[in-house]
Amino acid sequence: FWCTDATNTALRFSHGLGMPMVAKSDFSTGNQTHASYLLRSGDLNFLFSAAYSPSISLSSPSSTVSIPSFDTSTCCAFSASHGLSVRAIAVEVDDAEIAFTTSINHGAIPEFPPVLLDNRVKLSEVRLYGDVVLRYISHNNDSNSKHSFIFLPGFEPVSDSNPFSKSSPLDFGIRRLDHVAGNVHELSSVVKYLEKFIGFHEFAEFTADDVGTGESGLNSLALANNNET
Repeated sequence: FWCTDATNTALRFSHGLGMPMVAKSDFSTGNQTHASYLLRSGDLNFLFSAAYSPSISLSSPSSTVSIPSFDTSTCCAFSASHGLSVRAIAVEVDDAEIAFTTSINHGAIPEFPPVLLDNRVKLSEVRLYGDVVLRYISHNNDSNSKHSFIFLPGFEPVSDSNPFSKSSPLDFGIRRLDHVAGNVHELSSVVKYLEKFIGFHEFAEFTADDVGTGESGLNSLALANNNET
């Protein structure tokens, strides 16, 4: 999620969803560009990021960012247009560089080229729909690399003394996402674009006759992978 106040937003979601805060990247960790706080429950991660003042961000070296694709001006414009909203949907893949190249070869629009973080993690991004990106993340072949840090390089564990940390009793049983829904202006063009590069197929369709009232209606298409998992 991108927002204008990562601290309060993350804490509200943590309390409301029972997802403890487990990691951070902010001033206290040397990040002078953005504040990011990670909530985790089971296999599900929610990351909330907000830009610091442009006067601070522009005067600090870009190497302080922990999310290399983060851009202060883009984040501010995104928040002005959408408010609190999802900027990136991240998936773990075998190789973020291969996933990026394969996606581009099948029609995806590039957003951020593959980059290697701390010689352990690859990250890349392609456009998903609107201002939302699909983020590919992969770990190197070292079996210990994935477990040698809590999230991405540049993130540090939240202190156990923090009431919203991993030691907090907050846990409502959320373990993973069943599906991700996105609202778009033109459904058919987005579906065709996604089908080309992610290889998903149409799984279900709902029209205004299925989800609608006398004053409103919803057209929706659900896409799934080959295993429909």
